[in-house]
Amino acid sequence: MDFADAIIRPFSTFEAREEAFRQRISTLLPRTHAGPGVFWKDFSRIFDRGDDSPSHKNIAYITANPRDCLAFSTPRKVFLAAGMQAKTARLKPASFLRDVAHQFDLEKNLDQPIRSLSGGETVKLALAKAHVLVEAAAGLALASPFCWLDKDNRFYLEGVVHRYQEQRIPVTLFTLAGEDKTQKIRDNRELGPGWFVPVHFHLSFSKVRMVLGSTFTAFNMPPPPKVRISNFEAELASPCLWLGGNGQGKSLMAKVLSGATAYRGTAIIDVGRESRPARLLFQDVITQTLLRSFDVLRSQAFPNGSEKTGKIYNKIMSTFNRLNQNEQFSLSGPERDEIPTLLETKVVLVAVRLARRSGGLILDEPDWGLSQMAAKAFVAAVVDVSHDLGVPVILITHKPWWNAVANSRIEIFKSNVETAADGRLTSFQIGLKHVDRT
Repeated sequence: MDFADAIIRPFSTFEAREEAFRQRISTLLPRTHAGPGVFWKDFSRIFDRGDDSPSHKNIAYITANPRDCLAFSTPRKVFLAAGMQAKTARLKPASFLRDVAHQFDLEKNLDQPIRSLSGGETVKLALAKAHVLVEAAAGLALASPFCWLDKDNRFYLEGVVHRYQEQRIPVTLFTLAGEDKTQKIRDNRELGPGWFVPVHFHLSFSKVRMVLGSTFTAFNMPPPPKVRISNFEAELASPCLWLGGNGQGKSLMAKVLSGATAYRGTAIIDVGRESRPARLLFQDVITQTLLRSFDVLRSQAFPNGSEKTGKIYNKIMSTFNRLNQNEQFSLSGPERDEIPTLLETKVVLVAVRLARRSGGLILDEPDWGLSQMAAKAFVAAVVDVSHDLGVPVILITHKPWWNAVANSRIEIFKSNVETAADGRLTSFQIGLKHVDRT
């Protein structure tokens, strides 16, 4: 689809993009990337101000992390709230839920806790909410929309934008430079020595079973879906690229391998010396910080570990500065009282994980929050330093950038989807397949 009729505002950094986006929606969201002090200051201002900005209150928007604009616990409640705001649910309550859920392929997820939705399902839910709000909206603002969906699901975004344009409602896309590019990296000579000296590792899944969202499932909620992971075993070379469309289970697999979710069975990443847990860098690293400051993240890595963390941080940032001449960062981190950038936050989180003798490092959508140039330099720097430490790297992304230069590839896909009589998702299986370079 041609987005020419939309206003596209490209930015070179996450921070500049976020500030422009917040101004468009009248700063209705507190800044979460700037530490707890800034967050609570913003929150207090919003709370004290109340609803005194009528010129912007009807702007429909989707945040850079789509989960941040979903205030309710299930898709059903999100749809009903949006429908009441747009007066759609009151006009046609019988068909409203069915029609919207079907259009965005969410029929099976209506009563599933939002925290257990996949990234792709969460994006579709946010887009469906915006789709409903068109009847009450004075505009639509989207933050980094091209980071959300793989090419096969881009039509959901295109459909929502087209719906607003048909109604002559202005649409603004707040993008990061190059996030919409689809060209593959064809030459790895500029990516550093890590790409030429890969780390080999053994990956194995055996009899893995889990229940989505089981820990906090309310008593009045239907049973959460059950998930099985197919048995799999392979010898791989880092960096290893995990391929698969939205909602196929890539991030869930990463959480299993890193021990970030409860499961039964065995999931192992073995670099030949010993089997150690992998460590995971979430797509939304802001959530992963738990609002801790840069210095706290660095100093509380583990007892007496801040010095090692600092050295790894310096090495990654030095490599980044060499690969990306457009941005230059201090090797020791931000100055005291300065707000760390998202890039600095990503690097310190990686340094903490590598300092803990990780069995592997998993980067989930590492381009999130970065321009294309910065994302390439960040991933290349992390791979180089990780390989120097003997740690394999797994990349999870729907961007095609790395497909031609990754040293191994795994395709991840969902199968054997089962539903209850009411259409609710009850179980599915995740499969893995070792694939050649494409």
